[in-house]
Amino acid sequence: MEIKRILISQPEPTGASPYSDLVAKKGLTIDFRPFFRVQGVSVRDFVAQRVTILDYTAIVFTSRMAIDAFFHICEQTRVNVPETMKYFCQSEAIAVYLQKYIVYRKRKIFFGSGTVASMVQSIGAKHKGENFLIACTDQLKPDVHKLFTKEKLKHGSAVFVRTVSNDIRDIDLHNYQIVALPTLSRRRKPGRNSSRSRCCSPPMVPRPPVPLKRQVCKWPSRHRRPRLLPLPRRSAIIWIPTSRDE
Repeated sequence: MEIKRILISQPEPTGASPYSDLVAKKGLTIDFRPFFRVQGVSVRDFVAQRVTILDYTAIVFTSRMAIDAFFHICEQTRVNVPETMKYFCQSEAIAVYLQKYIVYRKRKIFFGSGTVASMVQSIGAKHKGENFLIACTDQLKPDVHKLFTKEKLKHGSAVFVRTVSNDIRDIDLHNYQIVALPTLSRRRKPGRNSSRSRCCSPPMVPRPPVPLKRQVCKWPSRHRRPRLLPLPRRSAIIWIPTSRDE
């Protein structure tokens, strides 16, 4: 299969990038179009979760977007976060981002080395009595709850960020030989009819409007009901691992 055009589901990079080298050396045409975006939940969706922020004494953040969404919800629902509230972040970069909303004080802001396990270690015995609220996305890995439960930490969670599909009905997938799909979630096994595909798609990729002949990748069943992502016969679909937004 001769590869001439590639569609990558992410924003076009600014400045120098590895994609520029591919275009120069291989003479490829690479188009960038995000299939999905991440945004904060609405106040209505948050209220429907029946979570009372002031019932908790510590907030857990795994991304900067979760911080923006959390304080936006607090502002919209007129919740005054007390100065005694403690914050536990997955990395130092996320912890420093808190300065956008609060005064950075070491005695109430703690962080790990980039993993959830290291963040849980930063809690230690000193803060074990806190009641933790995990400000999570709609695709939070179950490992987070497992670690908190294993350490016998009192905690709850609320979805502040969710993944939303973009409208891609104007894209004709027949024009591409490769569709590259970066994803924030863990890799999933391809569907039964995916012999030509290399890896699976992210969970929220919107379905093309025109039915195509071949279906190559199954949606994760936890997102409503299982569906299939159709692609042209001579197309490959590859999965690009990316880290969560810090």
